Amino acid sequence: MDIWQMTPTAMRVLSTNLALKRGESLTIVTDTEAPRSITAAFASAASFLGVTPVVITMLPASVGGVEPPKAVASAMLGSETMVFQTSAGMIHTEAARNAAKNGTRFLDMWGLTEQMMVSGGPTADYAEVGRVTSAVYDAMLGGSEIHIVTAKGTDFRLSMKDRPLFCFNGLAHEPGSFSAMPEGEVTVCPKEWDAEGVLVDPVVLERRDIAFPKQPMKVFVEKGRICSIEGGREAKAVTEMLNEHGETSRNIAEFAIGTNRWCPLAVTLRDSKKSYGSFHIGMGDNKSFGGTVLSPFHMDMIFEDPTISVDDRVIVENGEFTVL
Repeated sequence: MDIWQMTPTAMRVLSTNLALKRGESLTIVTDTEAPRSITAAFASAASFLGVTPVVITMLPASVGGVEPPKAVASAMLGSETMVFQTSAGMIHTEAARNAAKNGTRFLDMWGLTEQMMVSGGPTADYAEVGRVTSAVYDAMLGGSEIHIVTAKGTDFRLSMKDRPLFCFNGLAHEPGSFSAMPEGEVTVCPKEWDAEGVLVDPVVLERRDIAFPKQPMKVFVEKGRICSIEGGREAKAVTEMLNEHGETSRNIAEFAIGTNRWCPLAVTLRDSKKSYGSFHIGMGDNKSFGGTVLSPFHMDMIFEDPTISVDDRVIVENGEFTVL
């Protein structure tokens, strides 16, 4: 695809979502498997906006939350703004958290495809995404318990009492702020080692080699810990990953509801988790969302068509919001 087809979206993202200003420094962090055409589109857009970008390329990680090389982490500290155009997420790393503490604002845009840049989540009307996201945020604010059920058999409870609630509407304008583009979700870091229940048949697993599971899968959780996973190849791969990375990787790290109508579910890895009316559960690291668990990675499982209640008030019914 010609980069000029993607440059308008890149310009809108940099100017509107990141509020990039003439004369600021911009670092684009990418990797050897991320599309170079998208890197070029962002670099060209930055030039049009009066900014000379610095592009840093590293080897890809297989899953989100893996720390970048020290040289990349050091470079991240020295930029006012950043775009992560990588193959796996960077938000849940100490490098990103340290950059945010230093005042860097950034967009985590891992997993972007050329098609997404012309018709996917990044092209959304973010005024509408913001409207939906704010309504869901207001409905959840001050809640204590979240209960999720699905027709496939999910029955899951977690505590959000006294935990920070995040309204991710796609804007990173203030020093130290960030957004995981394409954006549109309400997120909470649940109480550690407390969630209970079973999660059945994720439609997406946020790891590139097992992204769209083809076999049934059940994830059993006791006291906020993933204790076992039943299923086929994908279940085995996730179990091996948890065994490899230790107890902290089994932590239920995140609950989020997707609010972006422009993000199709189970078409691309990146769009799926923000898909309108879906929900995802993160495992592993939760420190970027105000938690206490430091883990070698963070990985999400995305599910479709939930009914979600907060303190017995239904806010999503079979994938449709009831609070708009």
